[in-house]
Amino acid sequence: FDIDNYPIYLLTGQLIYNFYSDSTNLSMTSIICSGSLIKKVHLPKYIFPLSRTLSSFVNLLFSLAAILIMLAITRTKITPVIFLFPLPLFYVLLLCIGMGLILSVLAVYFRDMLHLYSVFLTALMYLTPIFYPVKQLPSYALSIIKLNPLYHIVLMFRNIVMYGTFPTLKENLICFSFGALSIIIGLIIFSKKQDNFVLYL
Repeated sequence: FDIDNYPIYLLTGQLIYNFYSDSTNLSMTSIICSGSLIKKVHLPKYIFPLSRTLSSFVNLLFSLAAILIMLAITRTKITPVIFLFPLPLFYVLLLCIGMGLILSVLAVYFRDMLHLYSVFLTALMYLTPIFYPVKQLPSYALSIIKLNPLYHIVLMFRNIVMYGTFPTLKENLICFSFGALSIIIGLIIFSKKQDNFVLYL
């Protein structure tokens, strides 16, 4: 596809997607796997999906070393804008916390979600510009892909790290809105359903 500095282009997309995939997968099974503890000990149940997401986030932070190494190997120009890299990481963390809460509830009530979600993640991977250039897409496909929150977060992360582009207010609002909305919906669903978890574990 004639993408300049393809290793960094690919790596910046993979890091964001892999974090989303790992954290939501772990969060989805967090309540089910902790069923015996939940039945015996009274504690806030949201701790289980939240802890899985935060542990995956720590792994993401360590994975950033791979980008630093590749930036040095490929001799990519580094600008002061790179210090804004925590912004997209914060937005994807919000998104993953919210989605983790939603998925952990769905997995308790609908065990088939454990299998169906892997299919969804495969589709999501192709709907996220990880290994292909956005400019190659037709306008109708781009309008669909823009509904994917990871599209905006990957784009911001890539622009900051790879191109040294300062994120606009609009980009920040879009990414933050996706993250905040997922947390609000996740908290509402989780708070309404958590008292009945013990009946399905």
